[in-house]
Amino acid sequence: MVQITLDAEHRFCSADRRPDGRSCGGIGLMNEFIPSDQGTFDDPAFGGSFLKMGVGILRNGTGQPYSQKTDYPIERPLSYTEEGSPGVYGVRGVQSDFFGYAYELSKTISVAGAELTLEMHLKNTGSKTLEFQEYNHNFLCLSSPGSGTQGHEIAVGWKPELSNPADFDLETDGSLHRVILRDFATEAVATEFRGAVGAAEGSVQLRYRPSGLSVSETLDRPLSKLFLWATKDVVCPELFAAFRVQAGEYVRWRRRYRFGR
Repeated sequence: MVQITLDAEHRFCSADRRPDGRSCGGIGLMNEFIPSDQGTFDDPAFGGSFLKMGVGILRNGTGQPYSQKTDYPIERPLSYTEEGSPGVYGVRGVQSDFFGYAYELSKTISVAGAELTLEMHLKNTGSKTLEFQEYNHNFLCLSSPGSGTQGHEIAVGWKPELSNPADFDLETDGSLHRVILRDFATEAVATEFRGAVGAAEGSVQLRYRPSGLSVSETLDRPLSKLFLWATKDVVCPELFAAFRVQAGEYVRWRRRYRFGR
């Protein structure tokens, strides 16, 4: 999804377009699967190819371990088909066997009022266990793109311990804790919200103070990580969930977004 519009007036999504051309190419709400700390799909036995969940079979000709920051060529893309019902859009992909790894993945998107729901369904159809983390890149900007991050705040229901506190201010209002973004001079700023791991249900709200525009995301799984990064164009709070799905098992999870002012 490249754009979310509220009341035909307020836009919430943006693109990572930096003046120097250094960009990850992201826009809107984009989900990604990455290997967990305990499991990986990058194995020398695969002969330089590897499985990237949600994308297909990629080729690593670098001689180095897999890196999220590397653009790998796709040998065999995961083929998706569209499905759904009135008011619900869905896609479904089937990954055939790759050295024991295989799965069926579907994603549905539904909208009700100012709430958007993303629901994921995954079945492990291979012989090996799938270990991964899934999260959404939330390329959001509640001010005008390029205007900076000042005025944006992140609110959580537990006291955050930031891995990089120098670029942020903290406020506490009862049980609500706010992380205030400053206008920074560097190309990008990032921090991990320590203390979030294991929260029974992950929830975060991004709000732009001058206008009151806000978007909240709730994940119906325990958090494995909450990470925030921002540039002059986007503010990206990211809720991670970890999975270990054994052969033949099925798992479902849901992300809900609420937009308002």
